Amino acid sequence: INAVTIEALVGDHSVFVTTGNGHGSTNTKIRRFTTTQSSSGSAITYADSATLGATFTINSAGLYAITYADSCTSAAQNYGVSLNSAQLTSDIVLITAANRLGMTFNVGAGLGNVITIVAMLAAGDVLRPHDSGSNNGVSAADSYFSVRKIGS
Repeated sequence: INAVTIEALVGDHSVFVTTGNGHGSTNTKIRRFTTTQSSSGSAITYADSATLGATFTINSAGLYAITYADSCTSAAQNYGVSLNSAQLTSDIVLITAANRLGMTFNVGAGLGNVITIVAMLAAGDVLRPHDSGSNNGVSAADSYFSVRKIGS
């Protein structure tokens, strides 16, 4: 199936944000972003809060591709994607495994990494860029989060 056929079957539902902007002041392990590069369709609602960090709420059940990239200027850091987690002040590596869709880590200062996950999600699920609270990439090239619906 080519991309045109997938879009015709599923629709164009995606959110792509860039440029890291610290973390929530209450949800201290949830990343924030300053720039919405693109947002289309109604299957995903993106919100960014100074206290709560970034949230991506799924409005339509289906198969989603999620990509998170980040970097740090200090020692190695963990980061990944949490799903419906209530442990928003805990390092991603310490949250309940059932709420961790995936994680990776930067292996040293000045380095970045990218994680991509494909998952079936239900309406009402909430995705978050979840880390150890120290990731601090601030450019569009090294700090971004993308969610795209790819199947029903």
